[in-house]
Amino acid sequence: MHMRVGSNLNISAKLLDLGLKGMAVLSAYDFTLNSIVVIKFTLVDLYTSSEQSKSMEVNGVVCYNNCSGEKQHRTGISFIKMSKFNQQLIFDFVNKGTVNE
Repeated sequence: MHMRVGSNLNISAKLLDLGLKGMAVLSAYDFTLNSIVVIKFTLVDLYTSSEQSKSMEVNGVVCYNNCSGEKQHRTGISFIKMSKFNQQLIFDFVNKGTVNE
């Protein structure tokens, strides 16, 4: 997954946990608390016969940032300004493990 901080800083991160109100990620970047990030990620449905995926872009705010090893940071992000469509996609994915049309 990719995140943008400010107008031009792009960061790669690993998604650790996803919930209806936010996510936890692991990256080498030391985020500042309360900074606004733009997050791009894809939800993949592995439970159907034909693999489906949905890409989305959401805004979030950094609510915690813990150093979890050498140059690794576990960061908590709360979602803000999310469309109803993306909210429903995340709800379906979290509750069923699937991506619905």
